[in-house]
Amino acid sequence: MKIVVPVDGSEFAANAARIGIILAKKMDAEISFLHVIDWKRVTKDRVRKIPEKTMELFRARGNEIVENEVKKAKIKGLEVTSNVLDGIPADQIVKFSQVADLIVMGHRGAHGVVDTLVGSETWKVLENSRVPVLVARGEKESYNNILVSTDGSDFSEIAFIIALEYAKIMGLKEISALYVVNSGTTTEEGEKIMQKYSSIASDLDLYLDENISAGTPSRQILKFSREKNVDLLVMGTKGRHALKRIFLGSVTREVIDETDIPVIVVPPRIGPSYIATIVKKREVRELVEARPLFFEKIRGGTLQHVIAAETKNFRKGEAETIDIEEIHLDIGQVITMLGYGRHPIGNIITIGEEEVKRIETKRKSNYAIFLAGEEGTVEKGDVIGVVMILNIGD
Repeated sequence: MKIVVPVDGSEFAANAARIGIILAKKMDAEISFLHVIDWKRVTKDRVRKIPEKTMELFRARGNEIVENEVKKAKIKGLEVTSNVLDGIPADQIVKFSQVADLIVMGHRGAHGVVDTLVGSETWKVLENSRVPVLVARGEKESYNNILVSTDGSDFSEIAFIIALEYAKIMGLKEISALYVVNSGTTTEEGEKIMQKYSSIASDLDLYLDENISAGTPSRQILKFSREKNVDLLVMGTKGRHALKRIFLGSVTREVIDETDIPVIVVPPRIGPSYIATIVKKREVRELVEARPLFFEKIRGGTLQHVIAAETKNFRKGEAETIDIEEIHLDIGQVITMLGYGRHPIGNIITIGEEEVKRIETKRKSNYAIFLAGEEGTVEKGDVIGVVMILNIGD
């Protein structure tokens, strides 16, 4: 397991690093500290060339920041790495964390012109990350009381599965769940969800503390967390029907703004490859009865990352070919595109084969058509998408 912690020298990032170290120790995970220098903010000038001496000073400061946290992690006996990168903080964090299991970051960043990871950057990461994000709030030293808030939506269900996985990794025996009844929902709905979740938890040797309340979702979640002395909250970012009920994205934002405990958020763009690592375990996969559509898809094929085999610059709105690491197809196999796991600047439209052959033969794909939604660069080794390999032959 790998945890990525962005740090910028602020007290908020320092708290994220502290929480990240505690969780890495408890989960026996590798921890990686990341500092991003946004030169556009440093100079407030997108044209003027930055003097080499100035660049050296900022890079030295970045190295100092990450090394300060590295020392703390090593004292705890953790496997630790560090990186200092240039670019837009949110974009670089998302890109760097594509192969991680969890991002732990501060609620806000450093004040001032430089080294800034402000609240808006944190929310950009939440909106674009392919893996869960823990927003560091409060100063808890132990994480033994986990609460999952749910409204029965797909993303709430994923949050519940992830919470179960974390509870198992941490060696816990109990987990709590809260369903809030409000406009458009009923107590009966909540009881059915709790019954299903309780059965799943029980078969994983976990006791589920079931809770149903009525009122404004964010108010009830915050109230319950305080009353039950919750250490860690797990939430989705999307509800079931934005027009029929309160959109969970806004609830998540309100809770993060006001809570004093860490919140693990299941982002709206979480990749199927991450979900697959959670549901691939037999005991979990067979227990989830009412799975979201992509859970069903994951069970029906083999997921594979599409990885860039070259570095290439793209202009906004441009669609061009890009070389990828070879994807091998056996007899009777086809590639299905998925709408998840996109690159921060765009996504793949299709995968191409080096030589078009019949499905009755073995084949391989070595390029993709990539559509850039923003101007930027795809680096060699970047994950630019996720495909599913299906067996449709005999």
